[in-house]
Amino acid sequence: MQVFLTGATGHIGGAVAEELIRAGHTVTALVRNAGGAARVAALGASPLVADLREPPSYRAAAAAADVLVHTAFEYTRDGSEVHSTDRAAVAAMLQAARESGAERQVIYTSSAYLLGGLPGPVDEDVDTAGAPAGSQWRLAVERDVLGSMRGAVVRPGLVYGGRGGTMPYLFGPAVEHGAAEYQGDGRNRWTLVYRRDLAALYLQIVERGASGIFHGVDGAPLTVREVAEAASRAAGAGGRTRAIPHAEGDEHAERALSRDVAVVARRSLELGWKPTFPSFLEGADQAFAEWSASHRGTEAQR
Repeated sequence: MQVFLTGATGHIGGAVAEELIRAGHTVTALVRNAGGAARVAALGASPLVADLREPPSYRAAAAAADVLVHTAFEYTRDGSEVHSTDRAAVAAMLQAARESGAERQVIYTSSAYLLGGLPGPVDEDVDTAGAPAGSQWRLAVERDVLGSMRGAVVRPGLVYGGRGGTMPYLFGPAVEHGAAEYQGDGRNRWTLVYRRDLAALYLQIVERGASGIFHGVDGAPLTVREVAEAASRAAGAGGRTRAIPHAEGDEHAERALSRDVAVVARRSLELGWKPTFPSFLEGADQAFAEWSASHRGTEAQR
């Protein structure tokens, strides 16, 4: 199939692009600049240099695709997500799908962390009325996508693997200081997923033409302290950890790290998705190996 993909240079989107291309699909990837174009071309995708905030710059490519996948996130310098960009991009993709004259699938990347604070574990049928106020704007975007003919929403957990995500905050201190660090008392839960397992879920949704909400999580919520201990063991620090105070004004900590998020993936598993790692306890060694390889590569380029 012809797939139009945003965010192909990102932590999630890059893995999704690789998975789709490996399965034989043709991917047109929206990128911001020539550097991004070179990166996605190396994956085997066709780059389109355009501005996510300017729908006319990519509308034709979106309308020509069988499947439109939105994985891009835009952040301000303080770590806050730019809501207007996300809304504009989704509206443009839905409009392109409607105007194409054929039934198009639109897949939107949301977040399992919208459900932070809800009694859990919760699956895809959870009532989101009690979700945090800061999550409501994205839940509204979800509803727009689900109201389309073949709309699908993926809610990833905390994604590990490769060089990005939250794991560098754990692996780095474990290697440098002999203890993985976490904020708070460590009793709140995280719901995680291995990066390539998440990409495999997107592939399942694309190839099955599935619609609805799908949680991209491994289904085994762990306390933050358990995650830190597993990261520490993988990094050779013997499971040693250290609690540190919250950084004042840290948007990332407030948005994700401090929330209690216990989410499971009933509908995703029913679709036939089978994560490689049942939990981060099994995936920590792989995550550390990938982080180490990317870290060495970054150091070698300096």
